[in-house]
Amino acid sequence: MTAPQKMPKIGAKVWWVNQGASYKEERDGGYIWAPQRTKDGRQLAHHQAVAQVREGDWIFHYSKSALRAVGVATSDGYEAQRPSELSADAWEAAGYRADVEYEELVEPIPLVDIPETLRVGAGGPFTSSGQITQGYLYGTPSRIAEHLEHLISGGAEGQQALAVYVGQAALPNLNHSLTSGITLWGWKESQEWYGEVVPGDLLVLGSGFDGGSPRVQAGEFLEHNLGRLVVARCKSTVFSADDPYWPDETDGVTYPHRVELEVLSDEGPVAIADLDSRFGGEIAEGIRMSGITQGRGELVHLDRRIDVTPADFGEVVSRFTADLNDSGLRFGRRHEQVARSFAVSLATKPFLILTGLSGSGKTQVALAFGKWLGQERLKVLAVRPDWTSPEALLGYENSLSEQIDGGYAWNAPEALRFILGAHKDPHHPYLLLLDEMNLAHVERYFADVLSGMESGEAIVPNLVEVDGEWRRGVGPELVPLPPNLFIVGTVNVDETTYMFSPKVLDRANTIEFRVETDDLDASSERPGDIALATPELAAGFLHAAKTDPGPGGAESELAEWVKRVHVLLAEEGREFGHRTFHEIRLFARKMEAAGRADPLEALDLQLLQKVLPRLHGSRSELTDLLNRLGSFCLVGPASEPDDDFDAAEQPSRDAALPRSFDKIHRMAKRLRSNHFVAFAE
Repeated sequence: MTAPQKMPKIGAKVWWVNQGASYKEERDGGYIWAPQRTKDGRQLAHHQAVAQVREGDWIFHYSKSALRAVGVATSDGYEAQRPSELSADAWEAAGYRADVEYEELVEPIPLVDIPETLRVGAGGPFTSSGQITQGYLYGTPSRIAEHLEHLISGGAEGQQALAVYVGQAALPNLNHSLTSGITLWGWKESQEWYGEVVPGDLLVLGSGFDGGSPRVQAGEFLEHNLGRLVVARCKSTVFSADDPYWPDETDGVTYPHRVELEVLSDEGPVAIADLDSRFGGEIAEGIRMSGITQGRGELVHLDRRIDVTPADFGEVVSRFTADLNDSGLRFGRRHEQVARSFAVSLATKPFLILTGLSGSGKTQVALAFGKWLGQERLKVLAVRPDWTSPEALLGYENSLSEQIDGGYAWNAPEALRFILGAHKDPHHPYLLLLDEMNLAHVERYFADVLSGMESGEAIVPNLVEVDGEWRRGVGPELVPLPPNLFIVGTVNVDETTYMFSPKVLDRANTIEFRVETDDLDASSERPGDIALATPELAAGFLHAAKTDPGPGGAESELAEWVKRVHVLLAEEGREFGHRTFHEIRLFARKMEAAGRADPLEALDLQLLQKVLPRLHGSRSELTDLLNRLGSFCLVGPASEPDDDFDAAEQPSRDAALPRSFDKIHRMAKRLRSNHFVAFAE
C-alpha cells in the first residue's frame, strides 16, 4: 500500500529526521544537512547527530505531520557548508551533511498510524507523551523502526497468530486489558520470535479449559471446550515498556514485552476441536503448548487471512435491542420498536433527532448505542447558547498564531477533532451526540454540516496535530464528512430553546420519547453499562448504513401509499419533496433488512418520524389537515378517508397506522384547546 518502488536494506542504524519546510530542497538535492552551531554558538545534539550517520543507515523522513520518504545513506556524515538552496535563518554556514538516496512513499504515513503506546516513552524523535520532539535528527527506537518497516514494506497481514492460554491467575489482567481503553497483552520474558509479530497478526487468547489442567496430551485437549476465547488483531509489533499496567504488577510482577490490540471477538464456550478449521492453522495445539509453558505463547502459521465479516443487519438490531434491555434501559411494551427505530433510522440517514419529555430516556439510548459501538468512538457535546456559527463545530484559523509553511494554526474544537478521528478510521462507526441541540439556533451552527450531508461536498478542514497545534495537513484543504460519522441530537422544549425549521427536520428522522404509566416499574433500577458489540456487529451496522438493500417486496405499493399522503399535504400547501419520498422508501427497505417486512409498519413510522414533525401552526391552518391525516391513519391507505372525521375525538376502532394516529390525535386535541400546536410537546 505504502511501499516505494525500491526499498533500502536495513542498515546498522535507523534514523528519524524532522525536515519541515526544508524537505523538498533536501530531497531534490539528495542529502540531509544541519549546522554545527547556532548563531549564538550553541551545539545541539540533534544537529551533531548528522556526523554520526554511516553509509547504509536507514533514514525515515518526516515532514508536515507525516513520513514522506525512506532513505538510505550513501555516505558517512561529513563536514559541509550550508547548501545554497537552504535558508540561512538562525544557523551558521558550517555544518554536517550526509548524502541520501530518497525513496518517496506512495502514500505518506501520518503520525496516528504509529500507535501511541509505541510512541509514549520511546524516546528518540518522540516526547514523553508520544508527540514529535522539536529537533532535526534522532536515532529511531527499534520498536518504532520495526513497526514502520512493516507498514512501508506492505507486509501481508494476518498470516500468523500468536496463540496464548490465559490461566486463572491471569484472568484479572485479561479483563483489565479489555476494559482499559488501550488494549494490551504482555509477557514476562522475551522470546526470539516475538520480533516476528507484525501489525495485522492475530492474538488468540483462550481460557477456562473445562478438562482441568490444560497440561494434557493433544488428543485429550481436543475433546474439551474453552470457557472463553478472545480474538484480537495486533496493532503494533511486540515492544518493551515497564510502566505498571496490569493489576498484578502492583505486587512486583512485570510484563514488559507488550503488543497493542484491536479486539475482534470475545465469546464462549467454544469447542477446541473447531479452532483449527476456523482459523486455518494449528491454533488448538498452540494454545495447549502455551498452557504447558505457562502462557508464554506459540506463533502459529495461518493458511488464510482472518477478516471481520459484517453481521446481518437483523442480527445487529436484535443484539442491540437485547443488550439495551440487559443494561436496564427498558421502554416497556415499546422497547423493541424504540430500539429498532433508533438503529434503522440512523442507518437510513446519519442524522437523528430525539425529542420528548426530560428523563424519558432519549439521551440514555443514544449514549448506550455509542458505548455499544465502542466508548472510544463516542463523543458527547453539550450545545451552548453562544454557538452562533459553524465555527462551534468546525473551528477556525487563528491568524494570531505563528505562520508556518504559509498557514496558521487552527482553533480545533472537540467536535472537529472527533470528526477528523472518524475520517482517519473509516472502518469503524463514530457517534457524535449533541445534547440539547436546540439551546442555540441549529440553522446557524449546523448549516455547514447539513449542507455537507446532502451534497457530499468537502466541508471539514483537513487538519493534523503537530506539537500540540492543529494545522493544515497534506492534500486538500477540506475533506467531506466521513460516511462512518453518525450524529444524534437531543431536543428539549421550553422557553429557553429554539424551534427547528423544516430545513433541519427535512434532513433527519425525529423520534419522540414518551413515558406511559405502565412503563413505570417500581422494581427497576438505574441503567448500568451496556455490553460492547462484537466487531462483527459494529461492522454490520456500518455496512447497513453504507448500502442500499434494494427494493423490497412491497416497494411499489408503499410508493403509492406515500403519494397519497403527499396529496393530502399538498391540498394544504404542506407537501414534501423528492428527498423525503426517497428516504421513506429507503427506510422501509432497511426495516425489511432488519427483519420487519411489513410496509404498513414502515409507513406508520415514517409518517411519525419524517412527516408529522414538520407540522406546526394555528387552528385555522392545521385543523382540516390533521383531520384528513387522522382519518387516513385510522382506515389505512387501502381505504378512503372520511371527510367528516374529527381527529380530536377518540375512535371506537383500532387504527391501521396506530403510532401516527396516536400522535395526530394528541396534536388535534392540543390544537383545539390551545389554538396552536407543534409536533414537539
